[in-house]
Amino acid sequence: MILDELIRKHREIILKHFRGRILDYAVGIKYAYCVVQEENRKAMGLAYVSYQDIYSCGVADKPSASDVFDRFSEPNMINRTLFLACINAMSQYLIWHRGVGLERMSYGNLIDHIANQIRSTDTVVVIGNMVPLVRKIRGITNKVYVFERDPRLRIEDALPDYLEYRYLEEADIVIITGVTLLNDTIDPILRYTSESALKIIVGPTAQLLPSVLLEKFDMVASLRVDNIEAVTDIIKRGGGRWSYSKFCSDYIATRL
Repeated sequence: MILDELIRKHREIILKHFRGRILDYAVGIKYAYCVVQEENRKAMGLAYVSYQDIYSCGVADKPSASDVFDRFSEPNMINRTLFLACINAMSQYLIWHRGVGLERMSYGNLIDHIANQIRSTDTVVVIGNMVPLVRKIRGITNKVYVFERDPRLRIEDALPDYLEYRYLEEADIVIITGVTLLNDTIDPILRYTSESALKIIVGPTAQLLPSVLLEKFDMVASLRVDNIEAVTDIIKRGGGRWSYSKFCSDYIATRL
């Protein structure tokens, strides 16, 4: 599967270059986080918490830097969520403290950057109801189809995710939440997406190494945590993406 391939490649790169340790971690109501440290430098990784998927899973296992890769494919979703946050944290460390893939990076408002890729004639499919982004896109083209797995988040005309495959083949642009890397839905999404479509993976859960992600996607739009202490505090108090975003910087990575 695509996700297994991505995790395997991350394992090879990260275990070769990262010599630090996992310093802190937690599974909050809306996001899990992991903080890693090597010498006096830290980085934070995030992963969206799908409450409906982890409710019956009990307590997550304690993560270690070596075995989060080998155990990620296990079906325990609370473990997968925390382990992906840890893999994201190590990826972020290599990006910002070791310069892995920095040549592909640019900074700027994530929503505006994605909107600039869209023409009024484009058909856009959005996987995951990212409301602020969707509102911006609807101001550019009226051919927007938004799909959401969680029934509670199907607001503002979002459709059930089981209908998305009907629309993917005709899309000019497909914007995909990073949560698809967590719940193993990325394979069918990419299988039904045209080779010619612009494929963008988006969000905090997509903090993996862009140098690897860009083998499957045309663009990665994620964020770097600038104030680890502030984001830690917000997640512990139940906050999510739009609560902690002011303590982060958006980045965009594209194929060279």
